[in-house]
Amino acid sequence: SLEPVQDWNPLMIAAAVNAPTCWVVVCTRNRPDALHGCLQALEQLAYPRFEVVVVDNAPSDRRACEVARKAGVRYVGEPISGLSRARNTGARACSSDVIAFIDDDAVPDPMWLAHLAAQFDDPDVAVATGRTLPLLEAADASGSDFTDLGPSVIRLDRCNPRWFEIASFGGIGNGNNMAFRRRVFKEWQGFDERLGRGAPLSSCEEHRAFAQLIDGGYAVVYTPKAIVRHPVPTTLEKHQRQYIQSRAELAAYAVFLFVVTRQRWRVARYVAEAVVGTRRNWRFHTERAPRAVSRWRLARAYVAGACRGLWTTIEPTLPYPARPHAARLSRNAKRSPVGIAGE
Repeated sequence: SLEPVQDWNPLMIAAAVNAPTCWVVVCTRNRPDALHGCLQALEQLAYPRFEVVVVDNAPSDRRACEVARKAGVRYVGEPISGLSRARNTGARACSSDVIAFIDDDAVPDPMWLAHLAAQFDDPDVAVATGRTLPLLEAADASGSDFTDLGPSVIRLDRCNPRWFEIASFGGIGNGNNMAFRRRVFKEWQGFDERLGRGAPLSSCEEHRAFAQLIDGGYAVVYTPKAIVRHPVPTTLEKHQRQYIQSRAELAAYAVFLFVVTRQRWRVARYVAEAVVGTRRNWRFHTERAPRAVSRWRLARAYVAGACRGLWTTIEPTLPYPARPHAARLSRNAKRSPVGIAGE
């Protein structure tokens, strides 16, 4: 476990008495330098006591294991690629009241975990999310995709008539800054393993999770005081490439949702509003297209994404030999077995 060295004032000491137990899950894949920086930042957290679990997703070597061992934290190997799968593996390895998730290239502020954990005083809250800001100043970061939902705490549940759209399309936080009440993993199937980096659809797995839990009667809370800093594109070219990719992913996710969810009419309405340029009054920050991105490139990205989203829903119904993703999972499953280090 990590025991941060901090100057604690009386209010912090009083709050620590009733603080829930927390484990922080850091999913990583072949980025030992970024992982090292994240673990160093986690050592500075102002929280009474917490554990860190590194989940090494389909690694090609043992470098992440060595980083975790030197930091004195737990290490779990997940041989099959996929961020959602790695997060589910991390959640199963935890025994705390609260499970926090952070990207391996993100840097949390010292009070990050304390602000997330404080939201679970409300027994109806299943998830707490926070504010994500750029780690470095970019050459053209005016439209970079980061989570800044404003200065106020936001609580989202089924009482909000637009809860599905807000939760499903990025209006309540994102995956590099979130914490879950552990017991919900006993009632909920976990992150959809068809979504997230390394899966057929490479994003939006956290938004799907938020919507599912709200649909189940829980609440999700965004607190702007829980801050992490995350890398953003540092050049216009990189920003353009990221933006085009994000549009394709959004189209794929919308088609996926339309097929798999009961809320099809809500998905259709959201897409129709986007086409006519309806302003989302629940968005404090909206990613803007960078300069010199043509409409033709955007159109191609949307069409390609929509086709990928449709294929993802069709693929499981095909005979096994015709499913390339399933075959790839089978090959990855033959890699190194799960292991624990640093205990």
